[in-house]
Amino acid sequence: MLRSLSRFASLALVAAVSLAAHALQTVHVAATWLRDWAYSGLENLHQAPAGEISSKPTVARVRAHAFVARLVKRERPRVTSQWRMCPSV
Repeated sequence: MLRSLSRFASLALVAAVSLAAHALQTVHVAATWLRDWAYSGLENLHQAPAGEISSKPTVARVRAHAFVARLVKRERPRVTSQWRMCPSV
């Protein structure tokens, strides 16, 4: 009787460990799939559609170049020893 009880207990323990390992593997596979899905979605946000916008410069880039061009062309005041901030003084 004791032998059959110990066999039954060891068999139940092996089954429980096997079930826990299978559950952990399932959770790991699901978490890996979810992580890869989220990363691929984030990568797609940063990519432009093929052939549409990728060949044209972005609006922000055009604005930046225009700003730099205005700074280069701007006429700056020439400071002399007699120069003052307010001409009325």
